[in-house]
Amino acid sequence: MLRRARCWVCGAVFEAERGSLPRGARFACARCAEDDLGAPGVDRAHLSRALTERYEVPFADVREAEVDVDVLRLLAEDFSRLHALLPLLREESRTKIGPETLLVAIADPGNVFALEHVRRQTGLRVRTCVAPWAELMEAIDELYLPLALAEDAPEGE
Repeated sequence: MLRRARCWVCGAVFEAERGSLPRGARFACARCAEDDLGAPGVDRAHLSRALTERYEVPFADVREAEVDVDVLRLLAEDFSRLHALLPLLREESRTKIGPETLLVAIADPGNVFALEHVRRQTGLRVRTCVAPWAELMEAIDELYLPLALAEDAPEGE
C-alpha cells in the first residue's frame, strides 16, 4: 500500500510504501536523497538550490567570503557548528533608526529557532543566505581556528 508524502527539500509530492516513512519525520524524494556517489544521503548542491528557491533567499559561496573577526565573535563556534550557520557581515542600518543587520549563511533557512536565537543573542536583525552544509563546516573550521588559538595563547606572548 502506498502513501503520499511531500519532500522537505524541493516540495515535490511522491509516493512511498506505507510504513517506510515514519509519521512526522522529514523525508526527501528520490532525487533529493541521492548524492553524487549514489549512496543514500543528500546531494548538498541540489539541496542548496532547492532551499534557495523555496525560501527565496540568495545563495552564498562561503569559501570566497571575507569575514571580520568581530562578526565571528558574535556567535560561538559550537553554536555555529551545531546549527550549520556562519555570521558573514554586519550591515549598518540604512535609516539609522532601525537595528543593524547581520547576514548569516545557513544550511537550512527553515531553522527558525536558530535564527531567532541569533537575533536575540546579537540584538541585530538577521538576514539569511543559503550555503551547502559541507562548505559551512569547512569555513567554520578555517575561520574560527585563529580565534581559538588567540584565546588559548598565554598573556604577554
